[in-house]
Amino acid sequence: MAATSWNQCITHPKAFFSHGPLSLHGVWECYRSEPAANPRGNEVRAILRSLSIRQKLLISSLLYIVPLAMLLYFTLSGIRADIRFAETEKLGAKLAGPLEELMVLVSAHRSLAYLNSQGKTEVQGRLSDTAKKIDSVFVELLAESAEFAPRLKLDEENMKRVNLEEARPVRIKEAWDRLRSRMGELIPEMCELEHTNIIAALRNLIARVGDTSKLILDPELSSNYLADTTLRAVPLAIEQLGDLTLAGQQIISRGNPGGQELSRFEFLIASINSGSLRQMQELFAAAVRYDAQMRGNRSTLGQGATQALNKCFDSMRYLLQSARVLKGASKGESLQEFSVLGEATTESVGRFKNEALKELDLLLDDRMDRYNGRMYTIVYLAIFCLALAGGLVFVISLGITRPLEKVMSLAGEIAEGNINGASAQIGRLGLDADGASREETAELSRYRDEIWQLAAVFVHMTRALDSLVLQVQRSGIQVVASSTEISAASRQIEATAAAQAASTHELNVTAKGISTSCRLLLESVKRVLEVASETLSLAQEGHQRLAGMKLTMGELMKATSSISS
Repeated sequence: MAATSWNQCITHPKAFFSHGPLSLHGVWECYRSEPAANPRGNEVRAILRSLSIRQKLLISSLLYIVPLAMLLYFTLSGIRADIRFAETEKLGAKLAGPLEELMVLVSAHRSLAYLNSQGKTEVQGRLSDTAKKIDSVFVELLAESAEFAPRLKLDEENMKRVNLEEARPVRIKEAWDRLRSRMGELIPEMCELEHTNIIAALRNLIARVGDTSKLILDPELSSNYLADTTLRAVPLAIEQLGDLTLAGQQIISRGNPGGQELSRFEFLIASINSGSLRQMQELFAAAVRYDAQMRGNRSTLGQGATQALNKCFDSMRYLLQSARVLKGASKGESLQEFSVLGEATTESVGRFKNEALKELDLLLDDRMDRYNGRMYTIVYLAIFCLALAGGLVFVISLGITRPLEKVMSLAGEIAEGNINGASAQIGRLGLDADGASREETAELSRYRDEIWQLAAVFVHMTRALDSLVLQVQRSGIQVVASSTEISAASRQIEATAAAQAASTHELNVTAKGISTSCRLLLESVKRVLEVASETLSLAQEGHQRLAGMKLTMGELMKATSSISS
């Protein structure tokens, strides 16, 4: 079963691991209990055995570091995406400034152009100055749009895709150049239409910048409401104020306006009063409120911008009051005064717009600083943790490998039979070179570190082997002394046996002489001969036994020599 699980793991890893911990347990059981049936498991074992403990610890650390590194990468990528998001918003806010400035200037230029067409020649100087300001702002706008166009998708291809080709900065500049070159040729109505088209194109471009720079998707409420104020409420207020000023000028110049003109005029007054004016106030108040909640004492929103907004409100209310009076005005009313009042109100909205954009830029900078601080904190903390983990791995590996090397050296000395060298290795382990006391060894065995427990076992073994060797040496000395005594006794027995053999030989020769000289007395000495014959038999038997004893003594000497060695 385990082999089947292993083969399934090798051939279909995704399907196998999808079964959960039980399948992983089957792989482990297969790897642990059936190495012969798993050649891949044998290869893994061989690879693991070829690695040192330090290398294994390093590999284990890397296996833990990889997911942490991936998590760190995605975290930092998310923070970097937030920073790039804020950077794109800053580009949009930076580009919205000249666009809204152009709306203010073009509205003022339209009002001055209408006054000039009504014979107010004293406004020609202001008309020329306003045109020069528009040209300088267009130069700034074209430079910034050329730099930011790819990132904010303001190039020709992207603008065509959303049907806003006429709202491209280059096309708006071309429309302005055509209008300025034909100012003397156009009738007031055509001039008004050209100005209105340019203002509408500028407002469309502001909306496009708000979309592509993602200011409308700002993730923080304070900057989100402030972006709505600057990109929606302010351009709408500028456009409506310009329309109101122009409509008031037309009513004053004509003296007896028709019902349609009055209806449009009343609609503009109501739109400003309940629309753009209230929208600016509510959005900015929400931005101030949420910024105070988020940043607390660090909140700077609402100081300079609030003063500019209050002045803007005062100017707009005064303009609306003057406009309400104009509904029944006669031709003798002051056209110049109302025009100046409308231009001043539009300029106050522009000043508030500048303050609001400045505050928006500060909020975006503060957010980017927070994101950068968070990113650097994470990076430094990750570096510190990695360094700490690396140091711990190094210290732990040293704590394992160095004592293990000493224990291995101790085991090698014991394997070679060098007990003195083993005692010296025990001294290198921090114990007495002549052997640790039982209390020290017992203390060593209480360590929870398995290596030091193994060292305690080797200390016990070394002491036991040393005692055993001493006993063997003493026994060897006793065996050598006993074998020496046995060898001396054997030599004495051999000498005695040799003397007996010589005596027996002489007796045999004498008996033969007696037998030869006493043949004639054979019968008379038969008994003597029988006795002599028995004596000879006994002598031969003694000789044989002495020979056997000699062989036995030889074997005893060999055994003694073997025991001695």
